[in-house]
Amino acid sequence: MFTIGIYANRRSEVLGFFTGRKVRGYPAEYGDCIVGENYKVPNDLIENTFRIVKELNYSGIAEFEYKQDGRTKEFKLIEINPRAWSWIGITPYCGVNLPLIAYKDMVGIKNGPVNPRNDESGSVKYVKIYQDFANCLFRYKRTFPAWNMSYAKWKESILAEKVIYAELHRKDLLVSLVSIVYLILKLMGKK
Repeated sequence: MFTIGIYANRRSEVLGFFTGRKVRGYPAEYGDCIVGENYKVPNDLIENTFRIVKELNYSGIAEFEYKQDGRTKEFKLIEINPRAWSWIGITPYCGVNLPLIAYKDMVGIKNGPVNPRNDESGSVKYVKIYQDFANCLFRYKRTFPAWNMSYAKWKESILAEKVIYAELHRKDLLVSLVSIVYLILKLMGKK
């Protein structure tokens, strides 16, 4: 799954965009993004996204999701989410803070130039650390063995120049605590 996240102003001009891909999700075949990374996509996908934004006269934050056909290698648009997506928190670390760009535009503050880091695919990763750990070491064993791995392999798989941990922030420890409780309930089959 490949993502192009955008913010478009009231004139449907894209003021900032991010490109990435889902590395792992749960459930594996179609589920929420558990590990995502910045990823350089072909320019024609970006151009197609901008064209759709104009044609729809769209304004706001949106996520365009593409899948690549394994046989033809052709990219196909599978959905447009007209909202912030679960891992939008990666964008500030990729040189394009979409929520801030949206805020500034909405209150009339001019945005400066945006320079997305699309040159080094995989240099920034977003990880729901607790879920990914449990999925890779335990849950995928039953549901998607290709992603079942040892602790050492799992740790290596989330390495990047910059890693954003969804549940860990020193200014908001309650999120971390709730995430642990939620994971325990999931593993016990109560959620």
